[in-house]
Amino acid sequence: MKHNKTEIICIVCMILLGIVMILALIWFMMPGGGNQNTASTAETGESGGLIEPEDFLPQNLREGDRPEAEFTDVQGKKYQLSAYRGQPVVLICFASWCSYCHEQLESAAELGNAAQKYGAKVILIDRYNTQKEKAENAVAEQQELAPDWDLLFDRDEKIYHQWGLQLIPTMIFLDSNGYVRKCAADVQSAEDFAGYLDATVNGRTAAPEKFLKNRMTAKDGGIYTNIRNGSDVPDGKDVLSESQGLIMLSAVYENDQQTFDMAWNYVRNHLMKNGLPPWYIQADGTPAQMDAALDDLRIWEALNLAGDKWGGYEEQKALAENIYQNLTENGKLVDYYDQENHSKAETLSLPYADISLLAGMEKEKSGFKAVSENALRTVQKGYISDSFPLYYSSYDYAAGKYSDDDLNMAEALYTLWNLSKAGQLRKESLQWLRTQVENGTLAARYHVDGTVVSGYAYHSTACYAIAALIAQNEQDKELYSTCTYRMEQMRVWNVSSTCYGGFGTEESSDFPSFDQLMPLLLYTFTEQNSGS
Repeated sequence: MKHNKTEIICIVCMILLGIVMILALIWFMMPGGGNQNTASTAETGESGGLIEPEDFLPQNLREGDRPEAEFTDVQGKKYQLSAYRGQPVVLICFASWCSYCHEQLESAAELGNAAQKYGAKVILIDRYNTQKEKAENAVAEQQELAPDWDLLFDRDEKIYHQWGLQLIPTMIFLDSNGYVRKCAADVQSAEDFAGYLDATVNGRTAAPEKFLKNRMTAKDGGIYTNIRNGSDVPDGKDVLSESQGLIMLSAVYENDQQTFDMAWNYVRNHLMKNGLPPWYIQADGTPAQMDAALDDLRIWEALNLAGDKWGGYEEQKALAENIYQNLTENGKLVDYYDQENHSKAETLSLPYADISLLAGMEKEKSGFKAVSENALRTVQKGYISDSFPLYYSSYDYAAGKYSDDDLNMAEALYTLWNLSKAGQLRKESLQWLRTQVENGTLAARYHVDGTVVSGYAYHSTACYAIAALIAQNEQDKELYSTCTYRMEQMRVWNVSSTCYGGFGTEESSDFPSFDQLMPLLLYTFTEQNSGS
């Protein structure tokens, strides 16, 4: 069969194109091949490559780890990572052939100023392999852009693979005792770098506490609902009893009696009405006519813990009596008490049923034992299904049935946390939570058939904080680490921002108090219970 000249040219072009594609594929599969800022399939261990933000982080190095490693200088002298303990350390993993690393090192002067402010030492760790890197090139890069920083070599990429690094540049922040406090992949701004150092040196709660104090706390100790005044109620400078209970709890865990007293005095002076705090009070001093059982229980718990830690706070006894008289009926917990109409709810929101806390309140009044037992039975019977192993939102005592309303995920997770604290969390529920968190599919609201409500597929800081509390209680370190990472992705790290330390996006977020206080509660609770 004969081919004309045009056909022959097309065939030759197709052959050449095929050869080019094969060569390109081989190059991309080589260590460090292709885009310097993307890890190879061999490095990620996944054929799909890097998709989620956490995929770019070191896979075998988590917050709280205390890594050991050995590096060498250009002459081959060995250096142990442990030798640098005694001061904060930032490891910046790089290579001279990486254009993104070059971009990062161009800001070395600004990063160095931040490191000096926090007393931290910065060490460049060269990702050294003989196929792409030359020691003299790494030295030249360091001398040109970061002459004040030490340069060490990770020979044959041993530590790179041991720690499961996925790309360069990657920064690893170690506290003065050598524990990992933050990892950051890709190019980082000097402002974010300073934020990471602040958290490394001063702890994870320092910046959120500063944000709350400066932007969300009134002079008399009330926590604002959010940072902006809107048309909704409660909003802006309205104060929730929920917020007061959460800040009181976190203050006890942090052993901060001054903050505790300030928040508690606000409750006593502004919120208490006939022995119970309404669920919110408007900025003009107008209180709601109803309270909420969950908020009242939190405040009692905080008072009880404060009394055990510091002594005093005898008001817990009267509060427990008022909760029993107004928020229980026939040994069963109810949602609220209407102070204007002097009537009780006939429903129980399942997240309100803090089973272990109710059991502990038996020391104040023996009837709480039955309240706790009834609450546990009500929650357990509200299990939806193994395919969607969560619990209905509420139970109507009068109608004898559970609500099929959509699930607010923060509330649904609170139910799981209460069950976990009581040692009653089902393995199906924990596995469902693991899957959603790992896949990045933990939505803000669900139908009771397990599908996501339209418009609510977004992530919530508070949801990840509550999920992390569950993980901490269940001693699931991997789940805890993934939850906190996803949560911290929503924190403002830029130290020059007026919203620094807050959880939200500066462009669109109102910075709701619940999204600020749940991470704070998580970290103070974790530190008290694990010493991390």
